[in-house]
Amino acid sequence: MSKPADCGCYGQKQAQEDSSAVDFSQEQKMLVQDSWAIFSIGDQPQVVTDTTYLYVNLFRIRPDAAALFGFKEDDPLTEEAVLGNQRLKTHVGRVVKGLDFIVKNMYDLEEVGDFLHELGARHVKYRARNEFFQPIKESMLFAFERKLGSQFTPQVKQAWGVLLDIVTTHMQEGLREACAAKNSQEQ
Repeated sequence: MSKPADCGCYGQKQAQEDSSAVDFSQEQKMLVQDSWAIFSIGDQPQVVTDTTYLYVNLFRIRPDAAALFGFKEDDPLTEEAVLGNQRLKTHVGRVVKGLDFIVKNMYDLEEVGDFLHELGARHVKYRARNEFFQPIKESMLFAFERKLGSQFTPQVKQAWGVLLDIVTTHMQEGLREACAAKNSQEQ
């Protein structure tokens, strides 16, 4: 079975565990909820800018991910270029809405899981690859730490890490299934 050129999920590390097995305590959920309330306070353009630092950091770690957002190979990936990219800002607006949905509904992990599974499946058309999920998690934690400063305690970081692992698990599952379906259609 050959891999479609634009579907990079085969041969990549799969999600480590079923998110239902993840211990996401009530205390951790409250830490996520409280820190999200602080992070997302203010006007939408500022929240988008703060969240865009996720991509500033991601492109430092994985410059190859920038191509998924319209950056050319020889484009400078400076902080100013990333923060000023309108296509990326539009995407980040959707990321903020998705994070808000996840945080507001994290007490119903089944509903969140279904949303994330679908979201992962949609990312096939954007040529998302499983190998980007861990750097995205690290970069999201970077963006939170940048904005929250001393309020981003080790406990808050751990709580977000657990939630982002749940996000990753469901999105990777959706991405893998969509890749498999796409691959079988192209056979």
